[in-house]
Amino acid sequence: METKDIMELSGDVIDLSELKGRDKIKELTLSGMLKNTEMLYSVEVESLILDNEDNTEEVRLNEIKGLKSLSLIKPYRNIRGLSLCSDLVKLRLNMYAPSSKDLSELSGLENLKELRLTYLKADSLKGIEGLKLEKLEIHNSKTLKDITAVEGLKD
Repeated sequence: METKDIMELSGDVIDLSELKGRDKIKELTLSGMLKNTEMLYSVEVESLILDNEDNTEEVRLNEIKGLKSLSLIKPYRNIRGLSLCSDLVKLRLNMYAPSSKDLSELSGLENLKELRLTYLKADSLKGIEGLKLEKLEIHNSKTLKDITAVEGLKD
């Protein structure tokens, strides 16, 4: 089995069978529509950058072993299990538009230290109270009205 520090796969369609035979990838960047997503669950991935707008196959984030850092770059479809990724330490969401209009989906990420939100489409930060964030960045969020949840962040 092989360990790789950094791996970047890009194209119109990315066949994840290329991950076969690998034990661990420190940083994996995927830019394009994913095929054979089941292969993603057979390798330990410490940091994942997903840059795919029109994914047809489901990606279950909570089934990715060893995931500590996650970046979702474009609006994303068929991404599941974010709220169950309790080992995440860093999270970057671009154009995040939760149906709840707040951040309640993130409330279970008890190990999260850094949260970066760009073009957030939510009215409130409700849901991050109680997290032990060391760094919170919010950029270009025109819909955000209520930031009182920041007061509830743990030291």
